[in-house]
Amino acid sequence: MKCYDGCPDGELAAFLGDVAVATATLVELNPKAHCTYFAPDIYGGSRWQVHEWGHQITGFHSTKIGALNAAINILKQEEK
Repeated sequence: MKCYDGCPDGELAAFLGDVAVATATLVELNPKAHCTYFAPDIYGGSRWQVHEWGHQITGFHSTKIGALNAAINILKQEEK
């Protein structure tokens, strides 16, 4: 994945598109949900988590798309 003069190549554009679609789906399921990045700390590498303020929806994931997809699956199960 590379960016040329501010324009992503096809692989990066597809990845960013997937993240945008997953974020939009998450917001449809729960408008108060946020995907937050936690910087590296004593517990390991950088991590992503989806939550409402004061209520975690997912655990920690190594990628943003992983956290978003996990939250989408959890929220869809809660709807049933």
